[in-house]
Amino acid sequence: MPLPDCLYCRRDQRLHDVMIPITSLQVFLLDLFKEQTHRGRCLVAYQGHVNKLFELAAPELP
Repeated sequence: MPLPDCLYCRRDQRLHDVMIPITSLQVFLLDLFKEQTHRGRCLVAYQGHVNKLFELAAPELP
């Protein structure tokens, strides 16, 4: 369930200020950080909202 104050759930201007959307996968989103001190730094985020990996259903696990 998306949370109203979660940066990754909202995917609003705050997120776009720091990341570049790359692609949407089956259940995950891939974003590249604009700040590239660590070259290639990216984020793979679940399209819903979970706090821990064990909260994902088996078919959604990477």
